[in-house]
Amino acid sequence: MTIIWSDKSVLTYFDVLDFILFLWNEKIERNFITIVAESIIQLEKNPYLGKPYSKNIRKIILHKNASMFYE
Repeated sequence: MTIIWSDKSVLTYFDVLDFILFLWNEKIERNFITIVAESIIQLEKNPYLGKPYSKNIRKIILHKNASMFYE
């Protein structure tokens, strides 16, 4: 399975990274980047990994304050 990021998801991802860097530090930002990358690798192997959220949309919790939605 190939992951394709929408334009909105790319913008949101970088906004979240900026927000993390603003509130905390580069170490926390790198940790979040790693979490997202590992989640994407898992999604490529198993697209049904996330819980159903709504019609054709699934959700993966990345952190207690951040989730990733995909279809």
